[in-house]
Amino acid sequence: MNLNDIKYHIPIHRTLLMGCGLLFCGIFTLLLISTISIHELEFSDIFLLPVIAIFSIATNYLGFKTIFNYNKFIQLELNDNKLKFLIVGKGKAAGLNYYIMPKFETIEYKNIIYINIVKVDLFDNKIQMLLKDNSIILLPFLYNNIIELEEVINEIKKRLK
Repeated sequence: MNLNDIKYHIPIHRTLLMGCGLLFCGIFTLLLISTISIHELEFSDIFLLPVIAIFSIATNYLGFKTIFNYNKFIQLELNDNKLKFLIVGKGKAAGLNYYIMPKFETIEYKNIIYINIVKVDLFDNKIQMLLKDNSIILLPFLYNNIIELEEVINEIKKRLK
């Protein structure tokens, strides 16, 4: 049975919120630079000014990039024979994985024994997979509502058969 490849993107409201937050930080630091330069510059400000300028440029760039590419951040991809998901939160600067070469991990469907939804926190549900080597993986899937999460589970179960 040949099923279509499906890509699940990070929800639009999350990426737009992140982009607007980055733009707010960038504009705030840009205003901070302008107020420092309007008043008298002290000796300690000379060392602080380049750091603030670099932070402002970086956050404005990442904010604009996030807002203009809001629908291109893939977090889960279902192919015919493997599941590919975005690695989130490993190491320093894990948030940059979205921008600079996102890192994906793949799992073949033949290695998955069981899959279900697990309630981790009060408001957080995750996809739990039991693999043949007796390891358990919790997928860091960002979803809009529980119906979308159940749809993803059903699509994966179709591919397991």
